[in-house]
Amino acid sequence: GIQQDLTEFTSFSCDEAVLTPGLRVNYIPTGCPTGNLNLVSAASVKGPFAIDLPLTGEGIEDRTGGSRRLYKIVLTFNNMLTSVDDVATSCGRVKQATVDSGDAHRLIVDLAGVTCTAEDVTLTLTGVHDDQGGTLDTSLTFGLLVGDVTGNATVNTADVRTTQDAVGQETNQDNFRADVNEDGQITRADVTTVKGQVGNRLP
Repeated sequence: GIQQDLTEFTSFSCDEAVLTPGLRVNYIPTGCPTGNLNLVSAASVKGPFAIDLPLTGEGIEDRTGGSRRLYKIVLTFNNMLTSVDDVATSCGRVKQATVDSGDAHRLIVDLAGVTCTAEDVTLTLTGVHDDQGGTLDTSLTFGLLVGDVTGNATVNTADVRTTQDAVGQETNQDNFRADVNEDGQITRADVTTVKGQVGNRLP
């Protein structure tokens, strides 16, 4: 093979290096990324219960967010993250955005004051950095529709009936979407909230 002292390189990128005579060789300098950084999944998480938010924008969060309209969006990437330059939201405000200390593949975005029910919410991430030197700008859009227990982008009598049928139950993995006020159990208060949203739909 060809041996060449690295002092003779006149330029290089993470894809190739250029020798003084113009000969191109495969050489990856230290610190170059070994794989592309990508967003692979997202979810709206409240306590132990998560609603998947597909990256195609089909996910729907139906819970109220409590009195302060708080939401936690967890975004999972294929590489381990080190930092993010900026996160913006089309509704409410970004309270904080932090790399998960327990799993650096995940970025946790806490939103506050999210009151735009029956609208799409878009998170825009600028300068997501991974531990391989990669950087990504990306976005996530999901629907916020309080009371859409069935997740079909419309609040109707089916949502009311589903919530009524679950009254008296503690929240579990099967019924948590009916706990729209997020107090850990499904009560007449949840039914009242859903009834008040009937007729709302996502654009």
